Amino acid sequence: MKPLKRFRYFQVREQWRVTDFLFSPMVLMMILPLLLIMILPKMMNDPETRKEMEQLNNFKYDMPEVSEVLTSFFTGSEKQKPRAVKSSKKRQ
Repeated sequence: MKPLKRFRYFQVREQWRVTDFLFSPMVLMMILPLLLIMILPKMMNDPETRKEMEQLNNFKYDMPEVSEVLTSFFTGSEKQKPRAVKSSKKRQ
């Protein structure tokens, strides 16, 4: 029996590349937000985009308070308004 090629006992060490570093999740999580922070203000020079952003900021939400939602959920009734207390006059 004759060997066809030399047997490799060890694996070849993987070489370090810059792309491996740049595309690692940790670096992407740091660089992408920074790019967005730097690019988005430049996009605001467009008048149409500026109008859209102003419209989004001016929109008012009619959201109830969390405590009211939880109270109505657990009591099973709708929001009850506090009742006015009538002043009682003393009988003479």
